[in-house]
Amino acid sequence: MRRPWDGSGGGHHVNLISRHCYRGANPILLTLGMHIRASALPFWCGFAEAKKLGIFPRRGSKAVHILRPQLHRREEPGAGREVTLESWAASYRPVAIFNPTDLEGEALPALIEARKAA
Repeated sequence: MRRPWDGSGGGHHVNLISRHCYRGANPILLTLGMHIRASALPFWCGFAEAKKLGIFPRRGSKAVHILRPQLHRREEPGAGREVTLESWAASYRPVAIFNPTDLEGEALPALIEARKAA
């Protein structure tokens, strides 16, 4: 019996530069982005961090938007003068990231090979 999937993608979606593994709902979004691009590389990179290395998105390429959590702290006065109540709220901000198939630059092949080796 043959398995119906291809396990060559490495499994985990990783930031190309920082090696950060994406968590939460983001791997689902990134897997969809990989399939739309017909890419087998589970590596991703933001525009600003790629620009520092001289890597830029190809003309006409589209980013995948992931969700970055942001925590917000609120302090409310309590019953007494010295008592304050602290509460936290979470929101999510969309962040655009690119797959290596959408990028170009001289440093890109070396980065991809380094991530494949790791």
